[in-house]
Order: sequence, then structure tokens, then C-alpha cells
Amino acid sequence: MPQSVLPRPCSDSQQTSSIISPPPTTLHMPSRDRLNTADYLPPAADQIDNASIDELRFMLQSSLSINAKLKSETAHFKLQYELLSMQAAEDTNRANVEHEMIRREVDALRSAEHARQARRELETRVDPIQAKYRELQQAHEALTKEHDALLHRFKSASRLVQQQAEEIYVLNDDREMLLNRIRENRQHFHMLCSPGGVFHGALTPKSPSTSPQQHRTTPRQTPRSSNRGGRHETETDAAGFAALLQALKHDNSAPSTPISASRAPPRAQFRQHRAAHSLSSLPATPYSRSRGNAGLLPFYRSCTTN
Repeated sequence: MPQSVLPRPCSDSQQTSSIISPPPTTLHMPSRDRLNTADYLPPAADQIDNASIDELRFMLQSSLSINAKLKSETAHFKLQYELLSMQAAEDTNRANVEHEMIRREVDALRSAEHARQARRELETRVDPIQAKYRELQQAHEALTKEHDALLHRFKSASRLVQQQAEEIYVLNDDREMLLNRIRENRQHFHMLCSPGGVFHGALTPKSPSTSPQQHRTTPRQTPRSSNRGGRHETETDAAGFAALLQALKHDNSAPSTPISASRAPPRAQFRQHRAAHSLSSLPATPYSRSRGNAGLLPFYRSCTTN
């Protein structure tokens, strides 16, 4: 080994102090240190070979100091890198959170815009439906009014039909009463005209006289006996017709106008009273029907025949 290569004469205290001393925490180093580090040039090989022991010792010490400074700067830059990495991670997380918030806001705005767009489309689609609904509602109201009018007319017609049914019932009752009266009058008149009745002799046709007449030779002279017989028959017929008219007036003295349904009980009483009166006016003598109704007038004969 040449003598120029000697053990390192640097003290351990200097090396330890240079290693233990903390690097500057600022991002920018002082200009003096930066110049010393930047201006340091490693010695060339021929310079190291030709250098003395003191020069080599100085070179070694300067190299060690520069190495320590570089190590401290490396540690410092590493620490700054770690701090910057942590800060970058925090910034990244913050940016991610902000990005997520912005994305949610954008999604909310987009959904709101979609909702508004859908609402506008729905309104454009609902307009025909609303028009159809209003049209159907108006038709429903018109049909409801028509139904109410028809229901009112139906109720009015029902009341009218009920009134007409009551009137028909009353008229049928009056018809039955009148038919009973006509039947009773026919029976009464038949009893009066039957043998033993009041009008039997008046309504019985007289047979022509069979007594011989005196024939005159002169045509201008008429027999007095025949004139007297004809006059007697005329007076008898007139008396019979007068009695018949009086009996008819007596039978028709009851009111013939229809009685309302509210006066139905008095009609029944009148009917019973009329029937009792008609029966009380009948003769008590028995009678027999005449053959062929010979003693009746043509009108009453047809009535009894029917």
C-alpha cells in the first residue's frame, strides 16, 4: 500500500455531529450551503496520486462533509416527499370527496331536469287526456240532467197513471151502480107492467071490438058507438102514458152525476137506500112474466130482451 493512502484522520465527533444534526425543514436551502454543494468538484485521479497526505486528508474531510450534507438533504427531501405525499393524498381524498359531491349534485340536477322534462312531456301528453276527460264530464253532466228530467217526467206520469187508475176505479164503480140501477128499474118496470101491476092495463094492447057495427046506407054518416069506443081508448092510453111518465120521473129523481172516490161510502149508502126504496115500492102480490113481453113498449121490450 502506498504511503499516500492512510487511514481516515477525521474525528468521530465531527462525523457524528454532522450525521446527527437535523437537516433544514424549509423547502429552500440557504444559498451558502447550496453553493458549497454545487461548487464541489471531485478531485481527479492524477491529483489524488500526486497529492500529499495533508491534501488527501483535506479532500477526504471535504468529501465526508459533502456526503453528510447530501445525506441530510436526501433525508430532508425524503421527508418533504413524504409530507408532500401525505398532503397529496389528503388533497386527493378531498378532491375525490368534492368530485363525489359535485357528481351527486350533477346527478340531482340531471334527475331534476329529467323530472322537469318528463313533467313537460306528461303535460303535453295529458292535455288530450284532460280535454277528453272534460268532454266526458260534460257529457256525464248532460246525461245526468236528462236522467233527472226523465225521472221527473216518470214520476209525473206515474202520478197521472195512478190518478187515472183511481178515476177508472171510480168510473167502474159508478158504472156498476148505474147498471144495478138500470137492472132494478127494468125489474121494477117489468113488475109494474106485468099482470097485477099498475100499468098492466094501460100498456096492454086493446083487441079490436068484435061487436057488429051498424052499416049505414049513406057513407057520410058514421056510427056513434065506434066513435065513443075510440075516444074511450084514447083517453085510457093518455092516462096510462101520464102514469108511466110520472113513474119514470120518480125513478130518475136520484142524481146521475158520478161521485168522486172520496164520497164512496155515501154512494154505497145511497145504493142500499135506493135498493130498499125500490124494493119497498114493489107490489106484494105475486106475478108471472107475460109471454113474449107483450105488455111492454117497444123500447122497454128491447131492453128486457137484451
